[in-house]
Amino acid sequence: MALDGNDLYMSESENQTGQLGRILKIDVTDSNPIPIEVVTNLYFPIGLELIGSELFFTDWTESANGTDTLNKIDLTATNPEVITILNSLNFPSYLTYANGELYISQNDRVSKIPEQQLGVKEINKLEVLEFYPNPTEGLINFNKLSGTNEYVIFDALGNKIHFGKFENIIDVNTLRLGLYFIKINKTISKFIKK
Repeated sequence: MALDGNDLYMSESENQTGQLGRILKIDVTDSNPIPIEVVTNLYFPIGLELIGSELFFTDWTESANGTDTLNKIDLTATNPEVITILNSLNFPSYLTYANGELYISQNDRVSKIPEQQLGVKEINKLEVLEFYPNPTEGLINFNKLSGTNEYVIFDALGNKIHFGKFENIIDVNTLRLGLYFIKINKTISKFIKK
């Protein structure tokens, strides 16, 4: 699985009834999420990893044994096209991205690929929300935001409980004591109401 904002991407392998594998997404803020197909006609997609606006995944082919692939799709595209980055892999299963390199675990080894070889579009570095105090008793102050912004506050279980617009201060006096998550644009941070 891979999470991009509110979109949770997940893979499903070919099943016994002959339905080919696919990658689906759901909106995690929807109270009754409906899976949406993103990519179809795969065999055994696994190892999802989000890098910027591109979703990387491995796919075990029908014959496997050295013919598996590393692929990517552009999540900003209306109809994402699968682009194969590497082939001749041997049962690749997990992907992780760190320090500008993509690591792939295979049946008999771990490989790493520098970001430059992946053809990654510009990676948006997440902006860090700077606010104080945290924990707070009632008001959250933001230093580096300008103009009017929208926010959503989620409880520890992911339920949307508070939202609105603000300029530099958000009043959270009505919240109960506990841990919360605040989302502004695509940036999510946690805070504690005491």
